[in-house]
Amino acid sequence: MKILKIIVLQAFWYIAVVYGHLYQWPILGLSAILAIANYTVYKPQITKAHYAFCLFFFVTYGVIQEWLFQKIGLVDYAQENFPLWLTSLYFVFLAYYGDLFNYLSKKSPAFLFIMGALGGISAYYGGAKISPIVVQTPIYYLAIGLSWGIFFPVSFKVFYEGFIWNRILKKVMS
Repeated sequence: MKILKIIVLQAFWYIAVVYGHLYQWPILGLSAILAIANYTVYKPQITKAHYAFCLFFFVTYGVIQEWLFQKIGLVDYAQENFPLWLTSLYFVFLAYYGDLFNYLSKKSPAFLFIMGALGGISAYYGGAKISPIVVQTPIYYLAIGLSWGIFFPVSFKVFYEGFIWNRILKKVMS
C-alpha cells in the first residue's frame, strides 16, 4: 500500500510540475483531494484539526517562499499570476508524514536540515528542467536549500510533536 502511495505522490509531482501552469485550478483541486484522501485512507495518528493545521502551515510556508523568491528576482514562474500549481505541491507533501516519513521523525534537526536542503535543491532543480520556471540566478538554489533546510525539521516538529499547534490549543482551551 505504501508503494502505491509513493507512486501516486511522485506521479502527482510530475504532472503538477509539467502541466501545472496550464491546468492550475484542476491541479490545486486534485492536490486538496489527495490531502483529504491521505487522511481518510492512511489515518495518520493526529486529529483532523491538527492535520488541517499542518496543511495550513505547509501551504502558508510554501506560498510565502514562492512569493518571496519571485519578488526578489531569484526566479520567474513564466506566468502572469501566482503559481498555484506550486502551492499544490505543499498540499500533497503533507501526505508523506504520518507513515512514509515516520522513520525520519526521530532524527536530529541537523540531519533533517541537510535532508531538507539537499531534497529541496534536487526537487526544484529537476522541476526547473521540466517546467516553464526560469531560474534567474544560481543563488535561487542556495535560497531553496536554506529554506527547505529550515522547513523540513520544523515541519517534523509541527506534525509529530504538535509544535505551535499545542500552544494554540492551550490558548483556546483556557
